[in-house]
Amino acid sequence: MTLSNADLMLMTYLDAVERGQGLPDGCDWRALLAEELLWGDKAHWALTRQGRLRLTDLRSVASESA
Repeated sequence: MTLSNADLMLMTYLDAVERGQGLPDGCDWRALLAEELLWGDKAHWALTRQGRLRLTDLRSVASESA
């Protein structure tokens, strides 16, 4: 199984938040809030439990396809 472009972008966004880098420009943060993958505001973002689980799943799929 391979990741779609949307999955790769999502993994990039969630990874950036996890590393404390904030969200990259152009990221639809409202969609991520609606999906309950992160919480916070434009000054500080953090992953929710659901966001951490999704990031783990995406990383797992990425490593399997590598």
